[in-house]
Amino acid sequence: MANESVLFKRGDSDTITSTPVIDGQILFDTSGNGKMYLDNGTDRLAMGGAITVDASLSKTSTNAIQNKAVTGNILNSLTEVDAATQQNTIAGALALKEANSALKETNSNLGGCSFEQEGNDFYITGADSVRKKLGNPDFKALDCGLVSWKAGEFGQWRHGYHFTKVSEIPDFGSMVHGKDFFIEVYNGGTEQVGVGLGISYVRHNNSELVMTSVNGLNSLALKVYYAVK
Repeated sequence: MANESVLFKRGDSDTITSTPVIDGQILFDTSGNGKMYLDNGTDRLAMGGAITVDASLSKTSTNAIQNKAVTGNILNSLTEVDAATQQNTIAGALALKEANSALKETNSNLGGCSFEQEGNDFYITGADSVRKKLGNPDFKALDCGLVSWKAGEFGQWRHGYHFTKVSEIPDFGSMVHGKDFFIEVYNGGTEQVGVGLGISYVRHNNSELVMTSVNGLNSLALKVYYAVK
């Protein structure tokens, strides 16, 4: 039959350890750890004790954490995220919501642009190796037609081609090649086999655009796509 009487004893850890197990006995450890024990039959059961609660987040601690230590590290806006300088901070729902709204606005401002080549929607300029989407309302096309070469103008096998039709483009001389205008070399006749090979830009001004080639073409045809101011 179990002992129905209750015994209570206080003592430090060594005293508790050396005290025999007596059914129904309660022991309180006075060492400062707040631990209590209950003797149940032949077993000594721990009833509790002081719990260490951390005041800050830690990657290594297994202790409990204070509520304010968690909520104090939640960043509630993108401004707080941008200003954060310490580790173990967390972006809260409000900050993520703000980021999502900003991303949607950015996507909206792109106006549905696509950075892909699909079918014939893009062309590759033979002289520039620059891709520019056809039909862009900010650019106009000028067909400069077919011009004959100036054989060996820039050295052996380096022929020159002078396109004067670009004088129709306002302020053409101030435009930047590859930014304000792009060049498309196209097949202009029976002698244009391999027309896109070996063609390169030389210079331009208000009255002419000069190209060169090393492929032996007697003539060259091109279009200029220029920005409309």
